[in-house]
Amino acid sequence: AGQEHALDAHTCEAIGGVALDFLITAALATMKLEAVKKGIVPFAFMMVFGISFHVIMVLFVAPRVFKEYWFERSICELGQSMGVTATGLLLMKLADPKGVSPAPAAFA
Repeated sequence: AGQEHALDAHTCEAIGGVALDFLITAALATMKLEAVKKGIVPFAFMMVFGISFHVIMVLFVAPRVFKEYWFERSICELGQSMGVTATGLLLMKLADPKGVSPAPAAFA
């Protein structure tokens, strides 16, 4: 008791930001490109189809589904739906570096 001032909202956000940076760095550092080299043609086809699908979702569907802060929320969902939650969080951090939007809370 009496220690409520030790962890204010700003401190918690700073700790969360550092933890997010470590998560993103670790996720990107563990990617293995050898598996991609073995099946480059099917991978390229799936990549083109997947990116096209996601761009359509972000540009045409997301503005209708997410009424406020649609870009920040949809870019985070885009990264996560591409297979890596850390990528979604990285894209969200790039889209909203000051954390103004409620997208991080909605994502959590």
